[in-house]
Amino acid sequence: MLEKLNRPDEPEREEHPMNQAHADQAHTHHTHADGCCPPTHPHGAQGYRSIEEHYAQTIALAEQCKITDTALASAPEAAGLYLAEDVHARLPIPPWNNSAMDGFLVRREDVLGSKQSPVALPITLPVAGDVPAGHAARAVPPGHAVRIMTGAPIREQDLDHVLVIPVEFTNIPAGPHPLPTEVTIHQVGGAAIRPRGANIQVGDLIAQAGSRVDAGLIAAFISAGTVDISVRRPASIAIVSSGDELLDPAAIRGGLAEGMIPDSNGPMLAALLRQAGYSQVTVAYTSDEPEEFSRTLDELSQQHDMIITTGGVSAGAFDVTRQVGEEKDVWFGPVNMKPGKPQGLGRWNKAMLVCLPGNPVAVWVSFHMFVRPALDVLQGLGAQPRRVIPAVAGARFPSSGDRTGAMPVRLEFAESQGLKRGSERGSERGAEQLCPVALPYSESQLGSHFVGSLGNLDGIVIVEADPSPSVQPGDIVSVIVTSG
Repeated sequence: MLEKLNRPDEPEREEHPMNQAHADQAHTHHTHADGCCPPTHPHGAQGYRSIEEHYAQTIALAEQCKITDTALASAPEAAGLYLAEDVHARLPIPPWNNSAMDGFLVRREDVLGSKQSPVALPITLPVAGDVPAGHAARAVPPGHAVRIMTGAPIREQDLDHVLVIPVEFTNIPAGPHPLPTEVTIHQVGGAAIRPRGANIQVGDLIAQAGSRVDAGLIAAFISAGTVDISVRRPASIAIVSSGDELLDPAAIRGGLAEGMIPDSNGPMLAALLRQAGYSQVTVAYTSDEPEEFSRTLDELSQQHDMIITTGGVSAGAFDVTRQVGEEKDVWFGPVNMKPGKPQGLGRWNKAMLVCLPGNPVAVWVSFHMFVRPALDVLQGLGAQPRRVIPAVAGARFPSSGDRTGAMPVRLEFAESQGLKRGSERGSERGAEQLCPVALPYSESQLGSHFVGSLGNLDGIVIVEADPSPSVQPGDIVSVIVTSG
């Protein structure tokens, strides 16, 4: 069964070295800023890929499968797409000289006079007319005022000779009123005029190729006269949940038969993809029958750039993903990561194939460690640096045994918690900054099946394998940020 999800919906690395004042007090666990993630040490995991090795292989495959197609998109409909070319302004911003306030346009000499003969305020001038927003500019007769609205145009030849008196500096009350015959000016401020092109000139760069179009860029493109933009074709992604035991979420309202499991991986991955800005997502379900599984991949590979499977990647008697994938030279093997040891990677026809474990926590971790970075490369953006921040462990982290742990965490920023950085010795600036508190998603064990604890996670902490000491409350850890 296939279900098409048509719901429309990004990081720079930040390094925060541990505060030296606490280095002498706290046991420290930290991620390194180079590469995809901190170095990992197998500790008895001979034959395993390290996290960084599997990351590198995933990125290399994504580079081979990179999308190169481009298309023209209407700027108002381009949210979430990536620019294929630089965008330059075709119009200046603002497009004309205009009033910054509601008020009265006057000639400078009528309200300021000269050094030899300054004008004494208040002064009353006859009102010659109106310039509403959206109407053509008009001249100001000598010795007169013209009522003008915010955004209304001002003639280029008048720019050095006029200024706008805000309505608050006059005897005219604010708000809609009939055009007065005269206005008394009590105060003169600045010019209150926004010059043509003060923000952007024709030809100025608005956004570089590879930029993700957001609401602000849409406004900038339209204001700069660029209505049609060249974008990269958005990646189309298929998710395959396999297993005779899985039920479509819609089928669980009546309860579960013994041995059946609700499929949470497919909907979770679809939501993660939408949160990352990928809206062209298909969710498919297949049985453990190899021919059906193979047919499903064949069908999906014709219309999708990446296929993500969950489950069936170990060495069990019914692990259909591995059975079928190895016939097409898809790599399967262990990665030194808990959760998320069994992984698969390869191509199915022209599509990139990423095979994840079946346990939901392992799927969540693997998505952020491998799939999300690969999508940036697949979309033609190149490998993006991760955002890494320091945090204080708010509880003891469960051990990951003889494998490197990838611990999902929640971050708290309560005023009474955290480590204040910058006010201690070792600070260069002296400004205080709260260091967030990292709480493990589970304090009992690093269980890859603890799907009930996956809500509202913010990041991943890489924890060295035993015999390294476990992370204790108060230790400094480095968090790979996954939220926001």
